[in-house]
Amino acid sequence: MTHRQTAPITTVLFDLGGVLSNDIWEHVLFDRDHGLAPRGWLVRRRWKRAAQAAWDRAAIRSSVTEAGFWRDFESSIGAHIAQAAVKTSERRVIRANPEGHHLITILQGAGYRVGIVSNNSAFWYPRQMAALGHPKLDPELIFLSHETGHTKLTGLYALAAKHVDPATTLVIEDRPHFRKFARRAGFRVAAYNLRSGRSLAAVLRRHGLKL
Repeated sequence: MTHRQTAPITTVLFDLGGVLSNDIWEHVLFDRDHGLAPRGWLVRRRWKRAAQAAWDRAAIRSSVTEAGFWRDFESSIGAHIAQAAVKTSERRVIRANPEGHHLITILQGAGYRVGIVSNNSAFWYPRQMAALGHPKLDPELIFLSHETGHTKLTGLYALAAKHVDPATTLVIEDRPHFRKFARRAGFRVAAYNLRSGRSLAAVLRRHGLKL
């Protein structure tokens, strides 16, 4: 009986929020120290549902502005959110993975193609990339929900699979249900969450990448 040898990885696609940077609206509203949501689980649950609904719309439309996101959210909760408070919270909570920029540079130097696959918005994606130090990614390997009109739940990974070979591409993803969709599209998948404090470099090495 012969065993087919696994093809070597040539490409790495990183999720952004939760992997190379933290998620923004979740932290702006619910960060333990700097979040804007009131205390109390009932009101926080209502705020989370409203924010998720506003985010779901922003994540598939480049035309949705940041002001539009907050208007949508405010309409749902029936309260005003001061934009000065939003900006203050955002400055305090946006964090990049300290390994991120350096690892991308190392991967590219080792000959790997590197890209992003992310549920994101036209207004927060640039800020996350700025926090990351604007790494130079392969422009053909940037797959964003707000640009394609598809989230990871509605075909973003399947779309990415049309542009790269899933069998030789490693996806780094923090959310289990999104990892499921990446695997369905044929990708090799590694689990990693920025909040875990684990080394991202170690995760890549365990999947056979030469760093």
